[in-house]
Amino acid sequence: MKSGIRLPDPPWAGFFAEPRLVVIEDEGRVRLPPEALAALDLRPGDLLSLQKHAISIRLDLYREMLAALRGSLGGPEEARLAREFLERKKTQVGEDGSVEIPRELMVLEAGRTYVLEGVREGLGHALYLYSDECDV
Repeated sequence: MKSGIRLPDPPWAGFFAEPRLVVIEDEGRVRLPPEALAALDLRPGDLLSLQKHAISIRLDLYREMLAALRGSLGGPEEARLAREFLERKKTQVGEDGSVEIPRELMVLEAGRTYVLEGVREGLGHALYLYSDECDV
């Protein structure tokens, strides 16, 4: 039975509703859309953790990952996950809302279009960036 009460959408819901196309202006940098910055409360200097996948790069909010790890450290598996996370490459949000992606993780060519997708996983959020041609 439905109560008839509708909870408001969380602030990130609009951005995560569908993937966004982003055009690379400067080689090796992706400018995050203003709605992504606002939805994730990202500010210049905020750290993002980078993880390469087969056809994409994953960007995790460093502060969310640290908070989740801090609350779960207890055994050898959690310690391994924390170590793996801390060993990942990191980038930070620039004054213009862009982030640098190291070439060894993904080649971002100026003028080329990529897909940016936001997801909510577990206690945190992640951004996935992948080529619109999937030939990464």
